[in-house]
Amino acid sequence: MLLLQRFLASAKTRDAPDRGNISLWVAIISAPENVDRREAIRRTWLRSVGNRGDITARFVVCTERKGVPIVDVWHGDVLELPCEEGYARGRLTKKVRATMEHFLTHTDSHTDAFMKADDDSYVLLRSILQQVRANRAEHYYMGNKLAPNAEPIRDPAHRWYEPRQNWPGRYPECMAGMGYVLDRELLRKIIDEDWTKMPYKLLYNEDRATCIWVKYQVDQGRKIEYVEIPSQHDGPDHVEHFDTSFPLFIYHRLDPTKVDCLYQEMVSNADGSVTNWRDGPPTERMRRCK
Repeated sequence: MLLLQRFLASAKTRDAPDRGNISLWVAIISAPENVDRREAIRRTWLRSVGNRGDITARFVVCTERKGVPIVDVWHGDVLELPCEEGYARGRLTKKVRATMEHFLTHTDSHTDAFMKADDDSYVLLRSILQQVRANRAEHYYMGNKLAPNAEPIRDPAHRWYEPRQNWPGRYPECMAGMGYVLDRELLRKIIDEDWTKMPYKLLYNEDRATCIWVKYQVDQGRKIEYVEIPSQHDGPDHVEHFDTSFPLFIYHRLDPTKVDCLYQEMVSNADGSVTNWRDGPPTERMRRCK
């Protein structure tokens, strides 16, 4: 019955790629103890969104967390899901999968865009929503593109270890886990229609798992547009990887101090969109953040 309800809800929008009025739902994946990161996000890039009804953000934590309390639950923006906290051995993949399931079950069909973000990222949500609304593809998969045909790491001691039984070959084109966006109907096909059919699902690396799920849909003949979101992947000290076509939409590997600094460096319009920087690209300024 639940799957039928989700199918009927999605049918309203499957033949209508005009997304001019859709909403964005953002899952910020967070560890229970990362209270300082959540507070930094609340007072910066979530504050920039304000109370507009077309963007909803939730910090996602697992119920299985070895007794670690959620001391900031009173904000009302922490979502606790039935999963086990952790990164290794596919725990993060299962957490993100549970988040996608929650999105499909607990939001209506008007909320077309699902975004996953890390709690050490800075995301310009209004810019992301504008890019989604302008997209006219049947399905979309947006984010910071990783190099295709990458060889998985087979060293069991490495953080990004991937056993061959999980994924035997090279990775297809993927979006980095710091922030990616998929449309609702694409997620429904992955989670509801084809989950049991896919030969490879629960990879240890969450962002690689997601792109494997999307690639399966491509192989089934789905028309999916891979869209690059202007992003900074390696943190402000890695100048060689810093895209100079600022302002960017996603910044990554920022501690709370740098999140605050980046917020102060931005000059925003009344609608929250960023138009310029006070003193050029933020790289040099953020380096001096204390």
